Amino acid sequence: FFLLVVAGPPVLKERVMGAFEPEPAQSLKQVGPITLGPSPAARVVSWKSVMTKQFPRRPFLGYGVTGGPFLDSQYMLILQETGIVGFMFFMWLLWRIWAAALKSYREVERPLFKGLVIGYMAGFIGLLFHAIGSNTLVIIRIAEPFWFFTAIVIRLVDIETGKAQMEDLVPRLHRYRR
Repeated sequence: FFLLVVAGPPVLKERVMGAFEPEPAQSLKQVGPITLGPSPAARVVSWKSVMTKQFPRRPFLGYGVTGGPFLDSQYMLILQETGIVGFMFFMWLLWRIWAAALKSYREVERPLFKGLVIGYMAGFIGLLFHAIGSNTLVIIRIAEPFWFFTAIVIRLVDIETGKAQMEDLVPRLHRYRR
């Protein structure tokens, strides 16, 4: 990511660096050797608080869901709420999602399905970067489509081979009508 920003197109570098530059009317905050606007400074300060205060007090199991102060980072939030145990399970879950998508990509043959998996994987990488500065998987507008497409990508091989019929994947709504 760092190389992409440094060696990438100037518009990308301007966009990334612009996120750390305050608006003219905003007050500046000094965070270590870097001067930041209020929003990125608040994120850095909260991350530092997790790493120096919350995490050392309860390193293994954390404070529980909503047990600590608000954080704007999925990774720091998981670390604070679930400790190193939960963080390691979260990393394992992300790894398994990636491995399942990669397996689907290798096994599907239809170009449409391959394209769907490639798009999913690109979006997944984007969400991982987005999670650095936002509670990505807690935001319902992101989490619902993410898990929906994760399920589809994982089942694509079964759909392609006929092991899973569309009727198996879509609930029979007529059962619930009265």
